[in-house]
Amino acid sequence: MKKAASGKASQPKQKTRAEILRDNKIEAYRARIRSSEQTISSLQADQQALALTGVTGLPVTHKAFGSGAVTAQEGATITVTFPTGEKRFVMPSAFFSGFLTTEDPQTLGRLSQYRQAEEQIRSVREEIVTAERAIRILESKTLK
Repeated sequence: MKKAASGKASQPKQKTRAEILRDNKIEAYRARIRSSEQTISSLQADQQALALTGVTGLPVTHKAFGSGAVTAQEGATITVTFPTGEKRFVMPSAFFSGFLTTEDPQTLGRLSQYRQAEEQIRSVREEIVTAERAIRILESKTLK
């Protein structure tokens, strides 16, 4: 016959100090990741606002088509009228890729802000990857 279980309820194993410290580090990395993801969302919203800022009437130059002006904007798509006809471009990549240039200081400032936000996003994404790597390492450690 089997022995009857004692009346004591089994208590969960208490964590060691090392396990508690590891868990705290992991939670701190997860909090940093959440904060970084919010930062990225905010920067992307800023970028979208910059990309969708009205540029109708903006004088531009294209290497092949010459001088023209933005005559319409639908979201991120702009229509530029050149002497040879209308062409469509995606804002702001048309400026970054070198298809279009402008001398307008406001537009150049917005394009610069867009690029700065892009660099910040890239940096924050690298921080997320580093934090995720640290979490994997900490979780893989078996503590004694």
